[in-house]
Amino acid sequence: MQAFNHARFALLAVAQVVAIAGIVAGGGWMWAGIAMFPLFCIVDEVLGDDTGNPTYRFPFVLDLILHLTLPLVAIHSVLYAYFLATGDPLGLEFLGAALFGVDLGAHRAATSTLDLVGGGVGLALFVGSGGVNVAHEFVHRYREPACRVGGLGLLSFTCDANWWIYHLSGHHTRVGLEDDVSTARRGEYIFAFIVRSIWGTNAFGFRFEADRLRRRGLPWWHWSNRALRVQVFPASVAAGYAWLAGWPGLGAYFAIAFAGKAFLEAVSYIEHYGLVRAPGEPVAPRHSWDCYRLLTNTVLYNLPRHADHHLAGHQPYWRNAARTDAPRMRFGYGATILAAFLPPLWRRLTEPVLADWDARLANSSERELLTVRGLAPAT
Repeated sequence: MQAFNHARFALLAVAQVVAIAGIVAGGGWMWAGIAMFPLFCIVDEVLGDDTGNPTYRFPFVLDLILHLTLPLVAIHSVLYAYFLATGDPLGLEFLGAALFGVDLGAHRAATSTLDLVGGGVGLALFVGSGGVNVAHEFVHRYREPACRVGGLGLLSFTCDANWWIYHLSGHHTRVGLEDDVSTARRGEYIFAFIVRSIWGTNAFGFRFEADRLRRRGLPWWHWSNRALRVQVFPASVAAGYAWLAGWPGLGAYFAIAFAGKAFLEAVSYIEHYGLVRAPGEPVAPRHSWDCYRLLTNTVLYNLPRHADHHLAGHQPYWRNAARTDAPRMRFGYGATILAAFLPPLWRRLTEPVLADWDARLANSSERELLTVRGLAPAT
């Protein structure tokens, strides 16, 4: 059982290797990455929940799995950029033939524009699920140099290198409050939330750094402004795409970055949707939706055990525990995110669980707050 508990967290890395193989094969195989998503949703519901809290004897293995993510995302991106290009500045065709007996040039010639779209969507899915999720784990260990570089490197693929500033200094202190841009409000459509959250997190990062420097008597444009300094990471990735594939590569970078970022925000949307916290009240398990689907927690490194994460944000992912005092989602992350884009289905899914939260978990201050906002709790 110990071997399974450790090895299962490599599943997303294995899935990305499959997606990379699909890119290399070209043509219709480009769709391999995105084709795994509906399969994931189905298997996730079939396998059901796992509420166990095992002890892991070899945490270095679990850390190693995380550190594989950046090289895998980079390799995936470089190969995809090659298929967008007409040249081969890195000599990938020679390497493919010499090391693997693969004729990349022929595979590229047989790949249609529609297939490239499929490959790009698949890449965005891995950038948003594995890349940003692992980056989230890393930024909570920002003082460790390898995690800091790994986190910023992965966030670069969503052109969002200063997201960590709001996440650590804003979201974790403001969760559930009206001014938390990462807490979705009741009735707020997911696209409106995505726009609000992207704008809010980035504005906060630049404002936070400007205020920090002003207190030190320094101008906002000083070299120690972290919100500015970290922009070298996404700028480098964008330059790499442009060098490999010209304008098509640069356009693909921004499209993939936005799609990956939108996936991150969709995850944020479902993690706190409709929950409120009265100002001055401490963060509690009831302020985050938990999900215990085995497959969801495997591929997202226990992030869906979100209530415990908010109680101890800096603990490693394998210590996130299932709790009995947190509200629970009815389905896994894949099915829940899909439902969030369909308002009638989303209302049917969320109204019963929000009514239960109002009646069973909310305290008197939170019920009063909902009444003031015109969202009177169920009685």
